[in-house]
Amino acid sequence: MGGPKRPRLKLLPWQRCLAVAVCGTCAAAIARGAVFSSTFLELPRRALWLLPLVPLAAPAPALAELEGARERVAAVAQKLEELAKTETFAKVAAGGGDSIRRELGTVGTTSPLFDAEKAFKAMAEEVEDPEVYFETLEKLKEAVTNADADAYSSIFSMNSAAATPPQVYKDRAFKEVQDARAMARELMAMLKMK
Repeated sequence: MGGPKRPRLKLLPWQRCLAVAVCGTCAAAIARGAVFSSTFLELPRRALWLLPLVPLAAPAPALAELEGARERVAAVAQKLEELAKTETFAKVAAGGGDSIRRELGTVGTTSPLFDAEKAFKAMAEEVEDPEVYFETLEKLKEAVTNADADAYSSIFSMNSAAATPPQVYKDRAFKEVQDARAMARELMAMLKMK
């Protein structure tokens, strides 16, 4: 080993990321048994040490997605806790049925409940009993759907000859929101989240 000592390469952060990505790509190709021609790249046997880098290159987006889903699930639970309070719901209901529906995420896209099912599904691998988890998730969706239907009915009951006043539908919607909160609490417990 008498040759001259090689100077250490100084790489910028983006260059290091690129090197890891390339190494991961090469390692994945080796694992799949790809054959490289001499015009492209020929990997000696010593390149097999790259194989352990494949798991390091892949999980970063998955971890980011999981963390995003965790934050979204927490936001949904927080919104339902807030909305299930009598005084908060009364303020929201004073704005009419569409105001309730907006908070439930069925009108507009500003509520954390809008399209929250994806986040809950992404978190399913974190629970011990997925079957119970998905049953509870279905109950949560059903409660939100029923609350939405009641809030929608409250809009039209005041303009029709119906015998049911809008407040009856708003009260039903409030009960459904409380049921949704209970389901969200169960899901949070299964996920071992606050």
